[in-house]
Amino acid sequence: MADAVKKYNGGFGGYFERVKECPVCPGALSKLVKKTKAKFGPVVDIMMCQNCSLLYLNPMISQKSSKSFYQDDEYRELLKQKSEKRVISEIWDTELLIAEHKLLPFCGDYIKSGHSVLDVGAGAGGVLAYLRDKQKCDGVGIEPSKMLVDFARSKGLKMHQGTLDGLDVEPASFDFCLLITVLEHLNKPLETLRKIHRFLKKDGYIFVEVPDFIDRLRILPFQDGVTIYHPYMFGNESLTHILEMAGFEVIKIEDDFHPKRNWKGLKVPHTHLRVLAVARNGSFRSSLRAGIAEKVSQEIRKNQWRSIIFDLKSFSLHLWLRVVGRFVRFIFGERVYYKLKRIRKFIIKK
Repeated sequence: MADAVKKYNGGFGGYFERVKECPVCPGALSKLVKKTKAKFGPVVDIMMCQNCSLLYLNPMISQKSSKSFYQDDEYRELLKQKSEKRVISEIWDTELLIAEHKLLPFCGDYIKSGHSVLDVGAGAGGVLAYLRDKQKCDGVGIEPSKMLVDFARSKGLKMHQGTLDGLDVEPASFDFCLLITVLEHLNKPLETLRKIHRFLKKDGYIFVEVPDFIDRLRILPFQDGVTIYHPYMFGNESLTHILEMAGFEVIKIEDDFHPKRNWKGLKVPHTHLRVLAVARNGSFRSSLRAGIAEKVSQEIRKNQWRSIIFDLKSFSLHLWLRVVGRFVRFIFGERVYYKLKRIRKFIIKK
């Protein structure tokens, strides 16, 4: 892990590139909303498109560095996922749960038996395997990590190692496409969505899930969601807009909350956006609301105060537990103190 952290945290060094404008709205004005330290990376500018409210890092990991970042498993290394057996087991189990509890309840009525499914960023292939066994779908997965591709192939799944650029299939080959927590990782999200649109049959469907960064501003400190491997940060409006620009019509959209541990070890809510859209021919009017960029700016300003309150609460909890621990150590001795220390660690983890 140390090598990967040093590589990206030490500065720009050719691994990062400057972005001139919003990738979705060429020519639109972008505004600097915050300068902050990206997790695992250097200090970056957080830019916001004044048209669609999309937030993005500037600079961000270059297209060339991004490919090696995922294909060489530097991404897993940064997340401390070193053990191959443990990584695959955790990813596989998570993917099965996603398919059963998120994907099918949200859009199961649109996934029919015999459908051909394209899973971009398929991981270990758990979602494809679930759809194959439960829905009788024929699927193809795209995944940059060789470790995960080899595992998925051992399960009898069709996998392509690399990116969407290297997929050799005819246009209009798939009925359904999955992009589950992938879009926020891509350097060129609009270009990728347009390629997927070409691969989908007429009135084919796409399921997209991304972290809802805008909604998280109401709960978490701003910097908690800024990482080098998420160059783009979506909200409801910006996600809908980029899909519409790629030729999709949004049918359903919702967000959900699930637990996530922040860097202080405290359990906090984390929200994701889920979208189901259908591929349409031709272009149609965008559903962007006027003034959405200003509303997002207001949330960012409010978040500065929430960040201070959040840090004070976290500090107070740790300080209180430390004071109680020292009092117990003084009154009851070392044995009771170390028992309390174990309990303290358990409370923080929970």
